[in-house]
Amino acid sequence: MSLMEDSLGTFLNKVSGTKNTTPAAGSVSALAASLGISLVVLAGNLTIGRQKYMNLPEEVKKEIEESYEGITSAGQRLQELIDEDKRAYDQVISAFKRHKEGKTDLKEKERELELADKGALEVPLQIARESLKALKLMEPLVKYGNPNCRADLAVSIINLHAGLEGALAIAASNLNNLREEEEKGRKYEEGEKLSLEAHRLKKELLGKLSLKLFYHYNQINRGGNDI
Repeated sequence: MSLMEDSLGTFLNKVSGTKNTTPAAGSVSALAASLGISLVVLAGNLTIGRQKYMNLPEEVKKEIEESYEGITSAGQRLQELIDEDKRAYDQVISAFKRHKEGKTDLKEKERELELADKGALEVPLQIARESLKALKLMEPLVKYGNPNCRADLAVSIINLHAGLEGALAIAASNLNNLREEEEKGRKYEEGEKLSLEAHRLKKELLGKLSLKLFYHYNQINRGGNDI
C-alpha cells in the first residue's frame, strides 16, 4: 500500500513508531516539499482564470501557466518519492539482514550493499532536485498571483526549502557509503550547488513576498483594499 493512501495520522504514526525503520527522514522531507507544492497549486488555482488574470498580457499569462504546469509536475514526482525513499532504505536494511542471516557471501554482500546505498543516496537527491525545480518556477505566481495567497506562497517556499535541505542532510549522511571517490565528489558538489541555489531563491522569493505582505497590511489599515 502506498504511503500516499494513508491518512495523515496513520503516516505520522508510522514515522514515530518503533517497529519499523521506515518511513523516516526521506519520506518526511518529500512530504514537506509536497505540502509546499500543494500551496503553490492552490495559489495557481485561485489566480488563473480570475478577472485580474484575464487582464494580464498574453505573454504573462503564458508564463504563469507554464510555471503552474511545471510546479504541478514536480509535485507529482515528489509524491512518488515519498514511497520511493521508503523502498530505497528498505533495500539497505534487507541487504544487511540477508548477510547477517548468512544468506550471502562477502562479495555478494558488498555488491548488494553498494546498489542499495546508491539508491538510498539518489532518492534524496531527486527530492532536492524536484524541490529546487519548483522554487525556480515560483516567481510568476509570486509576482502576479492572487494577493489573497501571499501567505500561502510564503509557507510554500519555506516548506520546499525545508524538504530540500532535509533531503540533502540524508544524502550527506549516505555519501560516505559510496565506494568510488570520483562519484562521491560529484554527488557532494551537486548537493552543495542545490543547497546554495535553494537558499538564494528562498531569500529572494520571501523578500518579494514580505514587501507585498506589509504593503497589503498597510492598505487595509488605511482603508484601502488592493485585492
